[in-house]
Amino acid sequence: MSKQNTRKTPIANAAEGNTKAEIKNLQNQLSQQNKVKLFFSLLIVAFAFAIYANSLNNEYALDDFSVIKENNIVKNGTKAIPLIFNSSYRYGYLNVNDGLYRPFTLMMYAIEWQIFPDKPAVYHFINILLYAITGVVLFRLLIKALKDTNIILPLAATLLFIAHPIHTEVVANIKSSDEITCFLLSVTSLSLLFDYLNTKKTSKIIFALLSYSVALFCKESAVLLLAFIPLFMYFFTDIKIGKIVLQTSIFLIPTLLYLGIRQKVLGTGAGLDTVSLADNLLMAAKNPIEKIATAFVVLLYYIKLLIVPHPLLYNYSYNQIPIVNFSNIWALCSLLLHLALLAFALINLKKKHLLSFAILFYFIGISLFSNLVITIGAAMGERFIYFSSFGFCIAVAYLILKLFKVDLHTPITKPALVFTSKPFAISLVVIVALFSIKTIARNPDWKNNLTLYKHDLPISMNSVRSHYYYGNELIKMQDELSGQPIDTAAILEGCKQLKLALEIFPEYNDANTQLGVAYYKIKDYKNSEKYYLITLNNNRNDAVAINNLAAIYFNTGQYIKAIEMYERAIVLNPRFTDALVNIGSCYGQMQKYRESIEFFKRAIDISPDNSKAYFFLSKSYGFLGQQNEAKQAMAQAQSLDPNLK
Repeated sequence: MSKQNTRKTPIANAAEGNTKAEIKNLQNQLSQQNKVKLFFSLLIVAFAFAIYANSLNNEYALDDFSVIKENNIVKNGTKAIPLIFNSSYRYGYLNVNDGLYRPFTLMMYAIEWQIFPDKPAVYHFINILLYAITGVVLFRLLIKALKDTNIILPLAATLLFIAHPIHTEVVANIKSSDEITCFLLSVTSLSLLFDYLNTKKTSKIIFALLSYSVALFCKESAVLLLAFIPLFMYFFTDIKIGKIVLQTSIFLIPTLLYLGIRQKVLGTGAGLDTVSLADNLLMAAKNPIEKIATAFVVLLYYIKLLIVPHPLLYNYSYNQIPIVNFSNIWALCSLLLHLALLAFALINLKKKHLLSFAILFYFIGISLFSNLVITIGAAMGERFIYFSSFGFCIAVAYLILKLFKVDLHTPITKPALVFTSKPFAISLVVIVALFSIKTIARNPDWKNNLTLYKHDLPISMNSVRSHYYYGNELIKMQDELSGQPIDTAAILEGCKQLKLALEIFPEYNDANTQLGVAYYKIKDYKNSEKYYLITLNNNRNDAVAINNLAAIYFNTGQYIKAIEMYERAIVLNPRFTDALVNIGSCYGQMQKYRESIEFFKRAIDISPDNSKAYFFLSKSYGFLGQQNEAKQAMAQAQSLDPNLK
């Protein structure tokens, strides 16, 4: 391993006993090496864009809606930034404290929406750009860390990382820019820390702390840097343990600052709500042993996907991976494998073996998402392996290089010298090519919700969320205000999927609610009311079910009763724009147009791009004879949704 902080540079050594000509040769050599680094840095950027270019045409998918497309705060643009820093992650969508605090990420989305409103192609471009920059920073960070080697290992590890298909969820899904930015800023902080150790420039440590601070406000998992810092410093410097601890402790300052702000905004109990079984299948475990055993099965599946990234899924909800105990062969094998890896890493810790570093990097990266340390909102997700995968890529690159006995010490002064060993070059190219093909093939699946749900359903038939999401999307696509006839067959197929979700998880209330929505759309009010009442029997405060039950009363002419139900929904969720629009519609049916206008405007204040609110506002103005206002509202409605007439 490198002895970074005490070893003299080649030029310094030459200055002590060599000729000026030798010094000049060394300077020329370093200049050539820097040109090679620049060449491969640009190659990494081009490579990232090449394999993700076909995601630029993708739309919104999954959480893109809750944090961007349907987030009423984010869509208010830059003027919403103060509120973003004073509210939880999905407050603009759910109007509740979701226990997450990622204001910098939301600020990015708000700025992007201000400049490029509702332009998903721009957001996808930014994701790819951030991912490409991450590759460059990782490449150069490894070069700084591995001072005793040339750039072959850093390059191989970085190319494997960029190409790996398991990252498609992170790059092709706009929302996951929080993951990309968090990791990018974390490794940038590490890189600046290395610069500080070499130069002792105060500005370097200040910018390292600043980069880490912003990373925390992007996503909480940046806290892993507190473990990555001593890991890097131990393996790649001669700094004593005591000084490593002292150096790392400086980074506690932004950590405590972030936690203090987070607590002030979210409150002491933020994030302590019960995790849903539908999201995290581990909640179905009958005892801690089953939970741990199943968590190890999940960890084994992560390793399998890193080695063979197929099939890839957007969702691993209950009961995609069955609950097991340690009598299960895969749970036992996973436990033994992870213990063996840990033992190898610890045994070789004193030797500072690179594989030991890679294993510990992997373990640190996966620790927060393993459900062994804390229980998180999901049992498994491909985005959760994003940090850790770099440790895996380092290990694979190292093993390939050792297998073919590639020279890692001769300086690389020309790009072609990287591929001097043909067996190594062929092996790396084959692996990177296979990963790239899979990545390119996977990107179109993330086109939108329907393409993603439909593609992944056949390989996730045991997942309650897979059936629910697909069924719900089929139903959601049938909009009675679009001017197009309702496709009853699509609605009934959606109902079938929702009922399959209930077979897997009978207590899944969201499925009951959406069944009510489905039957309402085909005017089967009896079945619609049945499923809404089931929902309210399970949860009397379900605002969506209350709102939609009120819609049945609306359609049967019971307007006063409908208004009472809508108002009950608004008490539960003051930002529930559908309920506000529906109250306005009730008053409209009762020919109380001034009252209806009030509620339509309230909905627009919360959701400025609510086309339905503008549409009905236009109708109310028209009935009052205010034709100019009616035309303006209709023009705004049709600009948001041309199908409204």
